[in-house]
Formats: sequence, C-alpha cells, structure tokens
Amino acid sequence: MKLFISYRRDDTRDLSALLSDRLRRRYGKANVFLDSASIGAGSEWRKLLITELHTCDVLIAVIGDDWLELRDDQGQRRIDNPEDEVRREIVTALDRGIPVVPLLAEGTKMPERESLPEPLRRLHERQWIEVRSDQYFDNDVNLLCNHIDVLRKSNRHLKMALAGTTAIVLVLVGTVIGLSFRRPHDTPQNSDQTANASSDPLPVSPTDVVRAQSEGSIVGLWEQRFFEAGRWNGGGIYEFYTDTLGQLQIRSVIAPSNSQSGTNNHNVALDGSKFKTEGEVLTWNADWGAYGIGSFRLEKKNANLYVGSAFEEDGTEYRKNEFHRVIE
Repeated sequence: MKLFISYRRDDTRDLSALLSDRLRRRYGKANVFLDSASIGAGSEWRKLLITELHTCDVLIAVIGDDWLELRDDQGQRRIDNPEDEVRREIVTALDRGIPVVPLLAEGTKMPERESLPEPLRRLHERQWIEVRSDQYFDNDVNLLCNHIDVLRKSNRHLKMALAGTTAIVLVLVGTVIGLSFRRPHDTPQNSDQTANASSDPLPVSPTDVVRAQSEGSIVGLWEQRFFEAGRWNGGGIYEFYTDTLGQLQIRSVIAPSNSQSGTNNHNVALDGSKFKTEGEVLTWNADWGAYGIGSFRLEKKNANLYVGSAFEEDGTEYRKNEFHRVIE
C-alpha cells in the first residue's frame, strides 16, 4: 500500500508532516510520499513526483482553511490555474481511478462543489475525514488508517474480480475459437442435449456485483458516524451483504473504538441483526450487550448516505447515526 500526501505548504505544512510521520510508523517509510520528506537535495523533483503519483494506491488530499483561496502574485486563485501542482496531483489521481481521501484540518469545511474548478468537482463526491489536534489527533489518524485498510482490501478484491473477469473472457474467446474450427460432425445431434446446455445459468461476473453496488444498492462497505459529546464521531466500518438465502445481513469489517469520541460509549458489532425495510427506511435490531437489545432506524437520503438514530430497548433515542458509503 503506497500513499501519496498532497498538500499546500502555505496551508498545512506542519499538519502534513505530522501526518506523514504517523503513517510511516504504520505503513513504512518507503510507502508514504511527502515531497518535503521524500525528495532529496539535487533530485529531479518533478520526475520523482510524477512517478510516485502514478504508482500510489491512495492519495490523501490535506485541506486547510487556505487550501482553496490561496492566491498567486497576480491575485488569482492558485487552484484555478491548470498548472497548479496540487490541482494536477488530485486531477491525475481522479483520472487514473486512484482513491482520493479528502482530509480536513480541524474546523475546515469541505469546499462546495461550485467553488471548485470543473476538473476538481469530482473531489466533492469523495467522503472526507476530519483530523483534529491535541488528544484527538491519534484517534482521527487511526480512523484514516481504517479507511485506508478498507481501500486496500477493496482494491485486492477488485483486482481478483478483474482477474476473474479476464479469465471468463479468455475462456469465452477460446470457446468461440473452438466452435469456429469445429467440424460439422462434432455438432451435438441430440436436441435434448442442446436444450439442456442452453438452460444452464450463466456464471455471474464479479463486475456485475460492483455494478449493482454503484447503482444505489445498500450492499457494500459503510462507515458509521454517531453524534455524541456535542460532535460527530467516527464509528466502525461495516459491510452490508446478502447471505445464501438472499437475506440482507451486516458484519463488522473494522470494529469501532470506544476511545474515538473521547467518552465511554458502548459501540457494538452489529452482526446477526434482523432487517426490515419500509420504502426508503431501514430498521434492524442490535445487541447492546449489558445495555440490552437496541435498534437502528435509518432513512435513505441518497445512494451514499443513510441517516437516523439508534434507540435503547425501551424505544428511547440513544444517539443520532449516519452511515456513509465507503467510496472504493
């Protein structure tokens, strides 16, 4: 897993350096690229930067208060210049299908879509993460790492799916070639045999699963967020899937941490929950352990967001929740 940190020196130099240090501890020095720390004196910096950008697995776009509005000597926004290095880095990653994670400095708002140059407006569709300072910094970086680990897992599965699809294509091509060279007397003479062969179900391509997820199905990876201690906090990452009976299920991919909100909350893994759908509303039960059996009720806002609340066993609202799709 190779990470590329994109940032503006006049905006988030210190934060990016601190982030790089934490990420290098986890993923290794050679797997985290930050220009100020990774490019030595006398190196061809542009060539090295392009190489690292084209070979990275995830780009982290660090965005601070001045990221969007920093100006050049002519008073123009840097982001509006197609030659702006930060803009080029992010657009290149988006064009190449490299996952881009907007990382917001504490208190920074995600730039509005209309405020971004056209090539960068896709950035607004990416789920952002806020990194806070002081006692919350390590927890927020851990949440970022959780997302990165999910992306690593998803990329591995996608590569396996593409490999499987390629194998299917090669088999089909081989079959067509074989049929084109079949002698007339090789054709099956039994009409029943031909009918049975045509009635066999075709294998489902792995890409069909990916397509189904992209068309708005809840199946896939989601990050839970909950409102507690006066702010939104990161919960775990969960996968909605269908079992062998076609029933909707949920399982924990990355378990939530009780320390993420700075309070003694009681997150739980949601495995084994029972689901019920009413139009755009999804409800399910959850085992709160010593706190009893609770429930969730979420309403679909769009293909990538469900909002609602968690409730105690007696129906009292425990805390507000959101489930954000993990964009792969």
